[in-house]
Parts: sequence; structure tokens; C-alpha cells
Amino acid sequence: MPIEHSYSYLRVLVVDDYSQIRKTMVRLLTSSGFSNVFEAPDGQTAFSIINKNKIDLVLCDLHMPDSDGLELLNNIRSNTPKRDIPVIMVSGESERADIVKLNDAGAANYILKPFTPEDFISKIDDVLRAYFDPNQLSRLLNALEDSITQKEFIEAREHLKALQNSKPNHPSVIKLHAKLLAAENRLEEALQKLDLGINLNPLAHQLYAMKASILFELQRIDEGFEALEAELNLNPKQPEKQVLLGKHKIESNLLKGAIEHFRIALREDKKDKNALMGIADAFYKLGNINKTIHYLFRYRRKHPKDSKSLQKIIEYCEARGEQKKAEYALKTEINLNPKRFDTYLLLADFYNRHATAESAISIIKKLEEYDPNNIRGMILKAKILSEQNKLREAKQIYSYVSRRAPSLEILMTLAEINLKLGEQVDLYKICEKAILLGSENPGALYQLANSCLINSEPTKSYLIARKAMICGAKGKKIKQLANTAHKSIRKRRIAS
Repeated sequence: MPIEHSYSYLRVLVVDDYSQIRKTMVRLLTSSGFSNVFEAPDGQTAFSIINKNKIDLVLCDLHMPDSDGLELLNNIRSNTPKRDIPVIMVSGESERADIVKLNDAGAANYILKPFTPEDFISKIDDVLRAYFDPNQLSRLLNALEDSITQKEFIEAREHLKALQNSKPNHPSVIKLHAKLLAAENRLEEALQKLDLGINLNPLAHQLYAMKASILFELQRIDEGFEALEAELNLNPKQPEKQVLLGKHKIESNLLKGAIEHFRIALREDKKDKNALMGIADAFYKLGNINKTIHYLFRYRRKHPKDSKSLQKIIEYCEARGEQKKAEYALKTEINLNPKRFDTYLLLADFYNRHATAESAISIIKKLEEYDPNNIRGMILKAKILSEQNKLREAKQIYSYVSRRAPSLEILMTLAEINLKLGEQVDLYKICEKAILLGSENPGALYQLANSCLINSEPTKSYLIARKAMICGAKGKKIKQLANTAHKSIRKRRIAS
């Protein structure tokens, strides 16, 4: 069936990765009178065409291997000069959640495959008639939303009046009316308007979403989460909101409900860190340590460079007195992935606290076989040796690290070791180096002042001690040091 002749000049863009379907749509359009039809195999190419040409209508496949039709739709709606272009989504799936999401994102209509030529052209005609009608709904809604965003409330009221004359009970009209009231800081009135809209449109998830937002702003947290849950019952494919509600249910000790929300989030994004950590936390609070470890291992598989999940395994197992399970989990991770070096460090530290220093050192030696220059491994080894009072071995390692990766913390630790060993010359050198890295560090200044006094430099000691106090060093030690240095200076003057 030919489309109305007045639309023949319009530019139409067809987006589909499957060339045969794309060609079919192009053929139907040209046979119906459209003479300006563009083609794109993916969303990125399509968006480039839209930015370079005046496109009047987009027909886009929802699911494409290299891009997502919803992503293209969101890009169009967020691009101010192009935001009004009508977009018709084409898909072989008809899940309610998908349709709800597309409507919410601003799709003009939805065509299911396989389609008949009559249905295809009819839906295009409906969209174009609505779009080019000067009183059409979407144009007025966009104008109202823009006025609210720009805080042009007089214009917003005019747009709202026009909408209420034609569509007073439409959920988008009610939502923007509430948004206008909220922008005017009339939050309670906005809530009343949304409640009225929900009674009229109980399936309008966007009304629940806005209600939740206002309730959170009013610090009515429990009511806000009730509204959020109602929204997610209608439009569940929102991982961030599912995680937010899951965390709230953990706080309310509704653990099984929390787990379900995290599972829904993970169905949308299997790598969602917050969902994986949240479901592990919920199972931990249920007392199921095995499930907790299972989900933390899933976190590790999805994010192999992130140590947080292994740290949580240790934390949870220690809290439950299940040290053996923590040890088994870490050893399993090393066996499966011997080149993920953070696991060795965690196991060595774990052994140092729960087994023996020798066990910890043996794990670090295994790490050294793969990565002999691992700085974190060296630091941990030096720390363990220092705790065993093997100060010279620890000093040797810290000295090497201070040359390879100097830091104020390492230098101050090395200074403490030199102080314990009574090696004043090395202490002096290390403190000077530490001050170069952190010239206002009170601890480094104190150590250097003390070292200067021991090395018979009371004037220098006094000046550095005074600087240390200016930089925040407090307590009797620094005052006594300054006084001792000052007395030593006076004695030298009297003697001379």
C-alpha cells in the first residue's frame, strides 16, 4: 500500500546487520514512494549518518551482534539537535520488559518480525502522521521537559495546559506535571499528582520511578524503596536499581528478597561487581559460607585483576572461624591461576597471622619463582623478617626496595630498623632522603633531628626539631629532643 504522497521527500535510515532484511525494508519503502533511503549495518555507522544528514525517520533492529538498537536510540535521544527523530524498532522478540524499555527510551513504535508489507507500511504511516501533526503528543512533551530543565516555568505551564487539554491522564503528562511541581519545590504536591497518576495508570513504571526519586529526596527512605520495588516489578531490566534495592533489603534483613534482586541484576550483566558482592554478602548473612565463597569466586573469574573478592573470602572465613576454608580457597586460586601474584601475597599474609612465619616465607619464595622482582612480595617478606627480629635481613630487602621504588613509608620503616640496629650513619642518610620525599613529614623530621643530635650536630638537630613541631609533631619526645639540642648548643658556646 503506497504511503501518503506528502511524505515521499523524507529521508529514512534503515539499520540492520542482516543485509537481506535490510534490503527487504528498503524495497518496501521505495515501492511505497520514499526516494531518499539510507542504509547502515550497525549503530555506530547509523549515528554517523544521522549526524551528517537530515534524517526524518529511523528503522532499527533491536538486537545486532556488534551494536545494540537501544544504544542507538539512547544516543539519538541524548543528542539535542536530533532528539526528535522518530525511531521505529524492529525485532523478532516481544518480551514485555523490552517493549516497556523501548517506550521509556522514546521509541515511536515497535515492529515484530516476520512482518507483512501492509503492517510494515501501516506502522510507518501512523508514526509519521503523529510526528507531523502540529499538536502531536511527543513534541509537546519534549517542549515541556525542555522548559522544566531550563527552569522556564511560565512556558512550562503553557505547554502543560496544552497537554492537559488533549491528554490529561496520559502517564507522560502526569509525570512531567509532577516533575514541574518538584522543580518548583512543591514536592508533596508532586507526590499527590504521581499517586493520582498511578491509580489511573497502574502499569506506568515511570511514575513509580519518579515517586521513588522524590521520596528519597524527602529522606522517606522506606517509602522510596517501596516505590522502587513497584517500578522494578514492571520494568525489571535495570541492574543498578536492582542492586540498590538488594542492598536495602540486606540492611532490612530481608536476605532472600535481596538475593533475588541481585540475581535479576546478574541476568542483565554477569560481570556486575556490586551484584556479585551483594549476593555474596547476603548469603554470608544467611550463614551459607559455601555459597558466599562461590559468588566471590565468580567475582574473581569475571574480574581477575581485582583482589577484593579474595580479601572478602579471608574476612568472612576469619569472622566465622573457618580459616581452613579461606586457606583452601586461596590455594585453589593459586593452583588454577599461578600467575595471578596477588593471591600469593594474600596467602603469605594469611599464614603469617594464622600459621607460621616460615609458611608465609615459603609462599613468597614460590612467588619469587614466577616474579623475582615483585616489590609487594619483597616488602611483605621484609615485614615478616622484621617481626621475627631478623633486622639485618629485613634491612637488606628494604634498602633494595628503597632504591627500586622509593616511598616515604619504606624509608621511614628503614629508618626505624637502622635506629634499632644503632647504625646512625645509615639512619642519617635515610632520614635526609625521606625528607626529600616528604619535606613536611613530622616522623621523618624527628628521626633526622635525633640522628643529628647523636652525630654531634646540635644546631642542626634543634632547627629540624623545631620544623618538626611546626609540621605537626607532638608529644614529650620532640620537645625533649629540642630542649636537649638547645642545651647542647649553649654548652658549646660556654665552652668556647
